[in-house]
Amino acid sequence: EKGMQWEHAMAAFADMNARALRPNVVTFSALLSALSKGGQVDRALGIFDWMEVNKVEPDLIAYCTILEACAKHGAWPAAAKILKRMRRRSGLAPPQLTYNNLLDALWAEGQRRDAANMMVGALAD
Repeated sequence: EKGMQWEHAMAAFADMNARALRPNVVTFSALLSALSKGGQVDRALGIFDWMEVNKVEPDLIAYCTILEACAKHGAWPAAAKILKRMRRRSGLAPPQLTYNNLLDALWAEGQRRDAANMMVGALAD
């Protein structure tokens, strides 16, 4: 049941849209978290893109949630794109814990060059 909570979250999100209720960044962060925990990283990335299309600016929590999903499920190109967006558009930098999780996951998958590049970016923040 716990791994399927993302389905309930998606149903609630669809219901909000059907009722013309505008979800805010807190709603999106909760949905992103549920999708990540359910292993639905592609759906989470789609929802994150939907936020941009609908002009809902991610906050630090939303960014960290999607970055953690990318780390957990190996979505490295998406993580790199989101990190760039986070820095350029929002002027935010992920906390050290988020960087550490991304670096650990990259290193564990043998992506040492990407890990080194990310570390250089982290040091620049």
